[in-house]
Amino acid sequence: MQRFLQYDTLEEHELYGFDDWASSFGDIVTSYEIAPEGNGKYRERRRFAEFFNLPELINIFTQVADIKTSDTVDIPRPIAKRHTIVAQPDEITNRYIQSLSKRAEAVQQRRVKPEQDNMLAITNLKNKRYGITRCR
Repeated sequence: MQRFLQYDTLEEHELYGFDDWASSFGDIVTSYEIAPEGNGKYRERRRFAEFFNLPELINIFTQVADIKTSDTVDIPRPIAKRHTIVAQPDEITNRYIQSLSKRAEAVQQRRVKPEQDNMLAITNLKNKRYGITRCR
Protein backbone atom coordinates (compact mmCIF):
# COMPACT_ATOMS: atom_id res chain seq x y z
CA MET A 1 0.00 0.00 0.00
CA GLN A 2 2.86 2.35 0.76
CA ARG A 3 4.37 1.75 -2.66
CA PHE A 4 1.05 2.72 -4.21
CA LEU A 5 0.36 5.75 -2.01
CA GLN A 6 3.85 6.92 -1.05
CA TYR A 7 6.19 6.07 -3.88
CA ASP A 8 8.10 9.37 -3.66
CA THR A 9 8.34 9.20 0.14
CA LEU A 10 9.77 5.68 -0.02
CA GLU A 11 12.34 6.80 -2.55
CA GLU A 12 13.31 9.73 -0.29
CA HIS A 13 14.09 7.14 2.40
CA GLU A 14 15.98 5.00 -0.16
CA LEU A 15 13.38 2.23 0.01
CA TYR A 16 13.29 1.37 -3.68
CA GLY A 17 11.81 -2.12 -3.46
CA PHE A 18 10.24 -4.59 -1.10
CA ASP A 19 13.58 -6.04 -0.03
CA ASP A 20 14.76 -2.58 1.04
CA TRP A 21 11.53 -2.02 2.97
CA ALA A 22 11.69 -5.47 4.58
CA SER A 23 15.30 -5.09 5.71
CA SER A 24 14.48 -1.67 7.21
CA PHE A 25 11.37 -2.71 9.14
CA GLY A 26 11.27 -6.48 9.53
CA ASP A 27 13.20 -9.52 10.64
CA ILE A 28 12.70 -12.44 8.26
CA VAL A 29 13.29 -15.94 9.63
CA THR A 30 13.30 -19.33 8.00
CA SER A 31 11.11 -21.99 9.59
CA TYR A 32 9.62 -25.34 8.68
CA GLU A 33 5.93 -26.11 8.36
CA ILE A 34 3.91 -29.15 7.46
CA ALA A 35 3.31 -29.30 3.72
CA PRO A 36 -0.31 -28.53 2.75
CA GLU A 37 -0.56 -31.76 0.75
CA GLY A 38 -1.16 -33.61 4.01
CA ASN A 39 1.54 -36.21 3.40
CA GLY A 40 3.42 -35.52 6.65
CA LYS A 41 6.35 -33.84 4.90
CA TYR A 42 7.77 -30.46 5.85
CA ARG A 43 8.74 -27.50 3.72
CA GLU A 44 10.89 -24.47 4.37
CA ARG A 45 9.19 -21.05 4.58
CA ARG A 46 10.54 -17.53 5.10
CA ARG A 47 8.31 -15.14 7.04
CA PHE A 48 8.45 -11.98 9.07
CA ALA A 49 9.21 -12.88 12.68
CA GLU A 50 8.95 -9.38 14.05
CA PHE A 51 8.95 -5.77 13.01
CA PHE A 52 11.36 -3.10 14.19
CA ASN A 53 11.81 0.63 13.60
CA LEU A 54 8.06 0.88 14.15
CA PRO A 55 8.04 4.55 15.19
CA GLU A 56 9.68 5.44 11.86
CA LEU A 57 7.32 3.17 9.90
CA ILE A 58 4.26 4.56 11.67
CA ASN A 59 5.48 8.12 11.12
CA ILE A 60 5.78 7.51 7.39
CA PHE A 61 2.55 5.52 7.03
CA THR A 62 0.37 7.94 9.03
CA GLN A 63 1.05 10.56 6.36
CA VAL A 64 -1.50 8.69 4.22
CA ALA A 65 -3.44 6.57 6.73
CA ASP A 66 -5.85 7.44 9.50
CA ILE A 67 -5.21 4.76 12.12
CA LYS A 68 -7.70 4.09 14.91
CA THR A 69 -7.06 1.67 17.75
CA SER A 70 -9.43 0.23 20.34
CA ASP A 71 -8.03 2.79 22.78
CA THR A 72 -9.18 5.71 20.61
CA VAL A 73 -12.60 4.39 19.54
CA ASP A 74 -15.32 3.49 22.00
CA ILE A 75 -16.99 0.56 20.25
CA PRO A 76 -18.40 -2.30 22.30
CA ARG A 77 -16.93 -5.67 21.40
CA PRO A 78 -18.74 -8.95 21.96
CA ILE A 79 -17.22 -11.54 24.26
CA ALA A 80 -16.06 -14.56 22.28
CA LYS A 81 -17.39 -17.98 23.23
CA ARG A 82 -14.80 -20.51 22.18
CA HIS A 83 -15.02 -24.26 22.05
CA THR A 84 -13.15 -26.98 20.20
CA ILE A 85 -14.77 -29.72 18.16
CA VAL A 86 -12.54 -32.59 17.05
CA ALA A 87 -13.89 -34.51 14.08
CA GLN A 88 -12.31 -37.74 12.87
CA PRO A 89 -12.20 -38.25 9.09
CA ASP A 90 -14.02 -41.22 7.61
CA GLU A 91 -12.45 -43.68 5.17
CA ILE A 92 -13.65 -41.75 2.09
CA THR A 93 -12.05 -38.56 3.40
CA ASN A 94 -8.79 -40.38 4.19
CA ARG A 95 -8.64 -41.81 0.66
CA TYR A 96 -9.43 -38.38 -0.81
CA ILE A 97 -6.62 -36.74 1.19
CA GLN A 98 -4.19 -39.48 0.13
CA SER A 99 -5.14 -38.94 -3.52
CA LEU A 100 -4.58 -35.18 -3.17
CA SER A 101 -1.21 -35.85 -1.56
CA LYS A 102 -0.14 -38.15 -4.42
CA ARG A 103 -1.29 -35.62 -7.02
CA ALA A 104 0.53 -32.76 -5.27
CA GLU A 105 3.70 -34.82 -5.04
CA ALA A 106 3.50 -35.60 -8.76
CA VAL A 107 3.06 -31.88 -9.54
CA GLN A 108 5.98 -30.85 -7.32
CA GLN A 109 8.24 -33.51 -8.82
CA ARG A 110 7.13 -32.41 -12.31
CA ARG A 111 5.91 -35.89 -13.28
CA VAL A 112 2.84 -34.31 -14.89
CA LYS A 113 2.51 -31.37 -17.23
CA PRO A 114 0.87 -28.22 -15.79
CA GLU A 115 -2.03 -28.55 -18.24
CA GLN A 116 -2.65 -32.12 -17.01
CA ASP A 117 -2.66 -31.31 -13.29
CA ASN A 118 -1.52 -28.44 -11.07
CA MET A 119 -1.82 -27.17 -7.49
CA LEU A 120 -4.76 -24.92 -8.36
CA ALA A 121 -6.72 -27.90 -9.72
CA ILE A 122 -5.77 -29.95 -6.66
CA THR A 123 -7.03 -27.33 -4.22
CA ASN A 124 -10.25 -26.70 -6.18
CA LEU A 125 -13.09 -28.76 -4.64
CA LYS A 126 -15.02 -28.69 -7.92
CA ASN A 127 -12.60 -30.97 -9.70
CA LYS A 128 -14.89 -32.96 -12.01
CA ARG A 129 -12.06 -34.98 -13.51
CA TYR A 130 -11.67 -36.76 -10.18
CA GLY A 131 -15.39 -37.00 -9.45
CA ILE A 132 -15.27 -34.46 -6.64
CA THR A 133 -18.03 -31.87 -6.81
CA ARG A 134 -18.53 -30.86 -3.18
CA CYS A 135 -17.27 -31.43 0.31
CA ARG A 136 -19.45 -33.52 2.61
